[in-house]
Amino acid sequence: PWCRLLEELAPAAAAPWATRRDALYFSGSLLNGRWRRRLRRLVDEQAKAGGTDLHVRDVQSKFFGGAQPRWAHGQLAEQANRSVAPRALHEACGWRYVLSIPGYGYSSRLRALLACGSTVIHLRPPWAEYFEPLLRDNCNVVVVDKVEQILPTLRALRADEGRARRIAESGRALALGALAWPNVLGYLRAMLEEYAARRTEPVAPPAPGDGFTRVGSARELMDVAGLCRCREPGGGRECAGRKCCVGWDCASKRLGCGGATT
Repeated sequence: PWCRLLEELAPAAAAPWATRRDALYFSGSLLNGRWRRRLRRLVDEQAKAGGTDLHVRDVQSKFFGGAQPRWAHGQLAEQANRSVAPRALHEACGWRYVLSIPGYGYSSRLRALLACGSTVIHLRPPWAEYFEPLLRDNCNVVVVDKVEQILPTLRALRADEGRARRIAESGRALALGALAWPNVLGYLRAMLEEYAARRTEPVAPPAPGDGFTRVGSARELMDVAGLCRCREPGGGRECAGRKCCVGWDCASKRLGCGGATT
């Protein structure tokens, strides 16, 4: 959860700028989506040229799970020969520059990268997270529109280290301020209240067979989804015929965050 992640990132985010590595860091699958496949080609080009601007870790793709489409088999097998193990997210905070790049969908790490206190280069996809209107190019983030712009943008930042540091500090201030956990809850509350205010017609309860089920708790959501925490004591008996979920994939796992119970 975001509230817990902010706390876990804090020690690494406190690293002085002078001790951080002077390169652009990314860790994730370079197979997921067209932007990351293009990044993979850029990394290969840099390696052949002996460049040191990029520190990119190609992590084995988990997107398809066990149901991998036939077209991806060859690419996944090739990636397995060159991929590395995942690293904890806080390791990104050890670099001066970090890359936010989408996969098949949005990459949920953007908030965490801002919280690191590193300069975030964000490749803008044709969608946005709810907080992105708060982002200002060359103020608290650096926005690029295509992979080919990443290296020129990085080199311009490295040539003006003072500007890069100011952007990094502003990005972290945004993560700790507007994106702090109470403000996230406040946004969610305001959004739901606005939805409720705009819906003037009465809400009819779901009728049998219409494909909808009213859910009133996390436990009911688990029942509807057919999920069960099978690895807990006694879970083997009550989980018969259900899918096992682990950790945050289980809707009933408590967040442990102030202002929320589940």
